[in-house]
Amino acid sequence: EAEDDPKDLEMRRHFLEIDSRQYPKEKLAYLVLLWVGLTIIILLKGGKGVESVIGVTCEDAGYYALVAGQFIWTMGFAAFFGI
Repeated sequence: EAEDDPKDLEMRRHFLEIDSRQYPKEKLAYLVLLWVGLTIIILLKGGKGVESVIGVTCEDAGYYALVAGQFIWTMGFAAFFGI
């Protein structure tokens, strides 16, 4: 059996060290970004008794564009993280 390359072993150790962190800052930042984006879209869209901050109603095409944007935003994060 061939000996493992020292550079390869060091790279594996580095990745394992990164993955072993309890609270990976990058992933938490992405989670915050997801929720901030959803909150902005919801504020723009309104609904469930709350008016839109930009005056969009359920009868406007912009409302449906924001609903589609909400779906695309969420599914984009899911696709990016391989869920």
